[in-house]
Amino acid sequence: MKDFLSKFKECSCCNTICSLFSNEGANTASVKMSAIKLMFKPFGIFVNKIRELFLLSSFYALLICVLAVVMGFTYICMSSVLSGFFYCSNSNLMYFTYFFIKLFILSAFVVRWYNIAFGNSALSWKSFLFVPSVKDLRTTGILAIYILLNLMPVVSFYMLYLRVPNPDWVVEITYFAVVSLGFFVPFVVMRFYSMFAFFLSGEKVPSFKAVWNISKGNNLRIIMSLFLILIVLLFAVNNFYRSFQTVELDYVNYIGIMSEFLYDLVFLMLLSLLVNNCYVQKELLFGETKNGTDADH
Repeated sequence: MKDFLSKFKECSCCNTICSLFSNEGANTASVKMSAIKLMFKPFGIFVNKIRELFLLSSFYALLICVLAVVMGFTYICMSSVLSGFFYCSNSNLMYFTYFFIKLFILSAFVVRWYNIAFGNSALSWKSFLFVPSVKDLRTTGILAIYILLNLMPVVSFYMLYLRVPNPDWVVEITYFAVVSLGFFVPFVVMRFYSMFAFFLSGEKVPSFKAVWNISKGNNLRIIMSLFLILIVLLFAVNNFYRSFQTVELDYVNYIGIMSEFLYDLVFLMLLSLLVNNCYVQKELLFGETKNGTDADH
């Protein structure tokens, strides 16, 4: 048993998890982030690296498109009118399989985009050589955790929608109070987006307490920056959806494949904005990094 515990303590994963919950940096002073930089610098990075982003997104959009067509979950399946003229799957098992494979591909894209935009990697043929790595798998797990935490308001809403009213007002109020906490989870999680950038850069990830303390007082700035990205996302998705509502039935197969590819392309390029936001938060809170080492503020 002692040998097992000693080996467990020596595990890099164990050390990483323990460091996240350590008291290191508990007394770190807060840093005021620039609202202008936090809101617009992600878009500046997007524009400056538009060529590399477009080529990288096109390749990974093609991978996702092939996956969606084969498994029957293309974008056109969202249309009740056109879905009957294109192969669409109704299997829940197939959907979850498709979702996790797609999440893995998205994670691989995020890793490579971060290396190109903020690392020392240049866009080359190796960037398009999709060889899954351990980092891709770990990023998939971390991305899944971020997604689940940000979906907590949906879970809370669903639990409140399905609840059966209890005649005991104490139980009813307690249930509302506990379940409603899920609506506040995304506002807490957004304070830790910079940790995702630390992981992607391969640097030592600071503890939760350190990140919480150093980002104190920046809630409104973070909300404004994420809200701007959300507005752009909703605008793009809404206009994209409207563009494919008047498709002629004679061209459903062609449009079904093209709409999936274009949707994935747009989604990946917009996903890069969120990755950029994580990097900018890290840069503003902890300073620029050079050769994997934090520079002085």
